[in-house]
Amino acid sequence: MDIEKMTLRVRNALNDAFSEAVKNHNQQVDTIHLTYALVNQEDGLIPNILEKMGVSVDALKNTLNSKINNMPKVYGEGANSQGVTATRGINDILVKSENIMQDFKDQYISVEHVFLAIIENESNTDIGKLFKTYSITKSEFLNVLHQIRGNQRVDSNDPEGTYDSLAKYGTNLVDLAKKHKLDPVI
Repeated sequence: MDIEKMTLRVRNALNDAFSEAVKNHNQQVDTIHLTYALVNQEDGLIPNILEKMGVSVDALKNTLNSKINNMPKVYGEGANSQGVTATRGINDILVKSENIMQDFKDQYISVEHVFLAIIENESNTDIGKLFKTYSITKSEFLNVLHQIRGNQRVDSNDPEGTYDSLAKYGTNLVDLAKKHKLDPVI
């Protein structure tokens, strides 16, 4: 897996997942750490998509956090950051993400590829059950992703900042007029 093929946000999520595992004295970085890191990205694409899907992101964060807190902990010499390794699940997610990237005809692995890989890979695990609880499905995720992303391609290492730019930085005057929130112009 070539890290140069990953966007900055994916690299940050992997670093955050590793940090979360170290902070919680977990011996391995697992898919739950990566999911937590993706959901916690400030101004990130994944929380934005989940909100548009009607998911309570704060509740999901709290649930993921409590599951991480309940994971086995290691103290002593094996607890340092050099003793923390990635699980096979993380490796599977990254390989699947690369396949999804190619299916999307993108040049970089982005957070949406990673999250889709988690949704597809984790259907029979605790994360899959958690996603069912919060009604996070592949089809709904893809639907909202298409609304936000449109037909843009991931051809730079920081594409997430360009998605839905008009909604982030513009003002929908038609919507404001419909809600009678515009002052009349003379």
